[in-house]
Amino acid sequence: MTLLLCGEATRVQAGACQSYEAAFNLEAGMRDGLTLKQAKASIFEDGYTDGSAACFAAIKNEINQMPYAFPLVNQALYKRTRR
Repeated sequence: MTLLLCGEATRVQAGACQSYEAAFNLEAGMRDGLTLKQAKASIFEDGYTDGSAACFAAIKNEINQMPYAFPLVNQALYKRTRR
């Protein structure tokens, strides 16, 4: 049997920038009726991003690679309309 110490110092951190998860949650927030600005604030509050420009560039890269997976965010970021 192993004893695990659970405390603030031993907690595993997920990382400062989780680009795919952030992109997914941006899309989910916008589907729930949030604006892009509100969705960005929610992913920051939830800890999916550290708020840096490099992290938001990585999130935009995820969205660019899969525009059909994140259609609402893609359209909001680039003001593109579907044809």
